[in-house]
Amino acid sequence: MITRSIASALVLVLAVAAPAGAGGTSDEDRIKSHADEQNSQFEAGLSGGKPKEAQTDAQTSRKDAAPLSQVTVVSCASSIPEDQRHVGCTKVAPVYLGCPDDTTESLTTLQRTRTSATDPWSDWEVIDWVMCSPITPQTATIAQQVRTEWAQLKPGVPDLTIQPDQDWVYSTVPTIAFVDPTPVVIEEVLLGTPVRIRATPSTFTWNWGDGETTTTADPGKPYPDDTISHTYLYVDGAVDLTLQTTWAGSYSVNGGSWVDIDGTLTTTSNPVTLTVRSPHSALVDCDLNGTCLDG
Repeated sequence: MITRSIASALVLVLAVAAPAGAGGTSDEDRIKSHADEQNSQFEAGLSGGKPKEAQTDAQTSRKDAAPLSQVTVVSCASSIPEDQRHVGCTKVAPVYLGCPDDTTESLTTLQRTRTSATDPWSDWEVIDWVMCSPITPQTATIAQQVRTEWAQLKPGVPDLTIQPDQDWVYSTVPTIAFVDPTPVVIEEVLLGTPVRIRATPSTFTWNWGDGETTTTADPGKPYPDDTISHTYLYVDGAVDLTLQTTWAGSYSVNGGSWVDIDGTLTTTSNPVTLTVRSPHSALVDCDLNGTCLDG
């Protein structure tokens, strides 16, 4: 088998640290608890009412590869130009945009959902918010460092497989291609705090080497359940196939919920060279002894 290894303004996501009284709960804990509850309820509905912990490993794997719910926490500060704010900030009332300089302005938790990996996302909806919460140097710096780490991240390229499993194909037979869509997770320690940064393949652009391309969110599947293929109808000779992958980012602080990172990364594979063979027919002249000459 031929297998080849293939792999803006970022919305500032701030973790809120607010002091809690004896037996109290901080704003950060309240936001995380609310977001986790929303995601659990959504996932339970999709799994026929099963709680999250009762889902199978296969269901969890599918969710990681193609999430059905996304939660993000954004600042809708009045100091941010309106055209640079997160689109979900349009759901926040203007009364929440006037806090002191040393606080976050309307730290808002947003969620969007879809019913399957091929369905479009819903509009962002507000599920929680915190007004005028203090900004601590540590939480603000972690968010900034995550942004820097993401911009410099090199997730590599996903594993690319071509079928038939050889270095040549027939021009009249579809050539099948698929990749491993497993996310890449990087473990970091920022300011003494464990942080995971995750890059998930979101879009694949196949350049087949004959002037044709295919762009899709589908990673493809092997034969006989293949979903991505190409037929080289007008080629006789060698072609260089390449794959461009777009990666979406998210991060988790100290084992907490995954938070989306605005902006994407793009990687391009090394070329995979295939020889395209064009079968043809010919008339032959054979005698009774089985000796044939081209006709």
